[in-house]
This record gives sequence, structure tokens and C-alpha cells, in this order.
Amino acid sequence: LLFADTTPLGRLAEPDEIAGPVLFLLGPAASYITGVDLLVDLAGHTAYNRLGVFARRPAPLQATWLGYPNVTGLDAIDFRITDAVADPPGAADAEPAERLVRLPRPFLCFAPPDVPPPPREDGPPTFGSFNALAKMSPATVAGWAAILAAVPDARLLLKARGLDDPDTAGWWRRRFAAAGLDPGRLVLMGRIPGTGGHLAQYGAVDVALDPFPYNGTTTTVEALAMGVPVVTPAGDRHAARGDGDHGRTVRRHQVAQPTGEGGVRDHQVVGGCVHERSCGPRQPHQHRFG
Repeated sequence: LLFADTTPLGRLAEPDEIAGPVLFLLGPAASYITGVDLLVDLAGHTAYNRLGVFARRPAPLQATWLGYPNVTGLDAIDFRITDAVADPPGAADAEPAERLVRLPRPFLCFAPPDVPPPPREDGPPTFGSFNALAKMSPATVAGWAAILAAVPDARLLLKARGLDDPDTAGWWRRRFAAAGLDPGRLVLMGRIPGTGGHLAQYGAVDVALDPFPYNGTTTTVEALAMGVPVVTPAGDRHAARGDGDHGRTVRRHQVAQPTGEGGVRDHQVVGGCVHERSCGPRQPHQHRFG
């Protein structure tokens, strides 16, 4: 079994850190691959991918998994590893690209960091999202503004790389203002170094909001590990359904069904959720997700 990863050569682990029958392909070295029965792509169409290796068909059986939430479109990829929540049987099976192979449990797993959930900070009821800004679609901005309109005493905390830049922060304040949200109710925070410092910011968040149509992944399970429930619309594609896997695993996921306007059907229910969380203790999930 050989995995084709995207790790730059400068970050290659020491040889004694890679053991057993699993190897990682770190370069376009298709001509050097021999004796491999199954070659697994972990990157899809992301940066530094190795799809050129797969196109040469160095292994008799080739699959894609984990790192890209869609098909690769390569004839040389035989199947994509997923599950029935992220890719429900039906329409997804009609795609002309690789065949879907569904695992009986979630197609990904997560080991929570050894960091205790932070205590709830004093302050108003707070929704939050620590997702990358690229996921903040117009529908996401409109949906979150509608949620805040239904909960007039709440605020929205956004934490992402780039928000410590005044021009970037100003642009996002104007974008939410255009959607009807008072910029004064926005708390914008840039990147904080270190896992502990990053996760400690969940002390200010009562309920995490998931962007759509591209949900969070690591961001979502980190919030759950810190005892913060997540509200996510269940979408119509893999990238918009992956968080349902985390929810069925930890049974703490608040799922709001999508609509054509703003992505969340009942803003009052979501508002009640943030008020409930602002008064109750946090329950961590210190077990493996998956």
C-alpha cells in the first residue's frame, strides 16, 4: 500500500518515523514504483499534488481519499473512498469519474489534541467560526447575518488568517454590513500561533457556525473537542456534507437544514441554542473521532 502525499521534500520525516507496509510517495517518481498493489492519492487537485504520477498508472489499482472533496476526473483513478453520509447512494453514483467505495464508518478520523476545553469567558452570547476566509461564501455571510438578526444580543467572532490585517478586516466588516449586520457586533481575530493558543479562543464561543456550501473539517472537530456545538447546513455535495460524519460520531452536532435563502431554516432555534450554551458547562470530547 503506497500513499501519494503532498508533503514538500523539506518536511520529509526521518526514515525511522516511517514504518510498516505504508510508504509515502513524495515526488513524481512513477518510473521507480514497483511491486505496489494499491496506490492511494491524498491530494486530488490541491497544491503539490501527484496526479501526474497516477496518470502513468504505476499500480494496478489506484484510489483517491481524504484530501480533496470531489472526484479527480482521471481515468487512471479507479475509486474514491468515502461513506454514505458524505456521499449518499444515488446521484453521486452517477458521476462518470471514479467509482465510490463507502466505508461503514466515517471516511476520516481525528485524534483530539491533549488540550482541555477552555472555560466560558464572560461576555454576550457568541457565535463563532474559525474557518478559512475562502469558505465564507455570499450565502454564508447572508445566513449568518440573518441568524444574528434573530438574536439581537449576540455577537459573531471570526478567527482566520488575514483578519489581523486592517484592510482585510475592514473589507469583511463592510461585507457583513451590506448583509444587514452591524459591524460593531463583529469580533475579528487573526492567526494565533500554537495549538493551545488557537483552541483557547473557543472560550469565547458558545456555538460554532459552519460555512456553506464548503463545510469545515478540522475546524469542526476542533470545536467539538473543545465542547462547542456546531450548526451546519446539510448540503447537496461531499464538501457540504462531511460534517455530518462528525455529528453522527460524537452525537453533539446541531444540524440545521438548508433552504434557498441563507442556508438555515429556523434562526430562532439557532438563537435558542446560543443562549443555552452561554449558561451551561462545557463537555469535552476527548476520544478519537471516526
